[in-house]
Amino acid sequence: MKRFYPRLKRTGLFLSLIASLALLYAADPKIPNVTVTVSDFTLDYAPDGKTVTLMPASGGSTFSGTSDSDGVVNFLRVTPGQYTLTISGIGLDPLTLQVPNSTNDISASNLVISAWTPPSGARYAGATDNLRDLSRRLSIVDDALLLDGAAVGGGDTVWTNEGNQIHPSYSGGTTTNVVSSKLLVHGATYSNAGDFINYSTNADSLGWAYYSDVAIGVFGEASGGGGTVNAGANVGVYGYGGNRGNVNAGAVGFAESTRNGQTNIGVVATAALEGNSGVLVGLYAEVDDPGYGDDPQLESAVLLLDNRASAVPLIAARTNNGTTVFSVAASGLASSVAGFKSTDTTVAVSIATTGWTNTFGKNAVVYYDGTAVTAIVKNNAGTAVYTNAAALTGMSSILLQPSGAVILSGTGVKGRATPF
Repeated sequence: MKRFYPRLKRTGLFLSLIASLALLYAADPKIPNVTVTVSDFTLDYAPDGKTVTLMPASGGSTFSGTSDSDGVVNFLRVTPGQYTLTISGIGLDPLTLQVPNSTNDISASNLVISAWTPPSGARYAGATDNLRDLSRRLSIVDDALLLDGAAVGGGDTVWTNEGNQIHPSYSGGTTTNVVSSKLLVHGATYSNAGDFINYSTNADSLGWAYYSDVAIGVFGEASGGGGTVNAGANVGVYGYGGNRGNVNAGAVGFAESTRNGQTNIGVVATAALEGNSGVLVGLYAEVDDPGYGDDPQLESAVLLLDNRASAVPLIAARTNNGTTVFSVAASGLASSVAGFKSTDTTVAVSIATTGWTNTFGKNAVVYYDGTAVTAIVKNNAGTAVYTNAAALTGMSSILLQPSGAVILSGTGVKGRATPF
């Protein structure tokens, strides 16, 4: 037995070590990484170089870092609990965060438990590289717009997009202090197509037809021609998406709620009447081969759809991100998985013993009965399309187009017609 004692002793030590490690592992909580993005807390468009601090409510380590060029600070393995978040130089009051048990990377803006109002509008992190570069170079001092610390506008300065760059226009034809961040305006025909760059910490308010004030993120205006209508076109905002993207979108509208009871509209399209006797189209949508199709032939409609020469359906209405419940084919045939429901309340009419012509101006169903009844059905052109092969006795029904008719003959014929 003595010869085996050392081996048993070593085995016992090994099991004790395993048990200790298991206890240590069980006692170790799930610890997440916390990412602080400055633009989640402010609309300041120069968020780099901000000191960000997470201070625990009681005990523990304080985390501190400086935001990078994208306004981001990453804190690794932040022990779960309450922390006070401070960000220097943006006018943000300290916020209380609750860090949960987790092994995920978590955004600090999702951990705020104290009262605060998240900023609304464009986020710096989502801006293009060109706009990011421009935003770092622009500032406002005493209500004056500065580029790299020097005044770039004021008075009657006209901005132009000459050379595909937005910059002040100079009468001598030469340009200096050109903004190197290109804001491309392709195809513009007006010398001042890039009318202005509006940089403000508070969005300007613009009276709109429906609401007293509207905060404008991007405002585009094109006004050409004189007192008469010319052959050109004015486009306030033009969006283009192309090249090698998996999904290319010319324009995207996104509306987000920050409070209960708000109304969110992704895209609003309005054709102003204003006494105009011309064509009015609220929204025009088409599928076409760009550069090869003819100009659209327009007619007044709130919604005007055209698939041009393609076989693309005019409408596909879906649920659950893929289940089509209603569609209108290229031929104009409408289909619905739930069928079609009529809410017409037009009073039904009695038919003559010799038949009836549909004067409802809509589809109708004719219910009739009698003895040995023969029915001749005519379409809206007055052409006979059906005659029953054998005279019927009892009740039957026939569907009629607007202006269609049914000619009846038999004994004791009577019936009623109603729209559907």
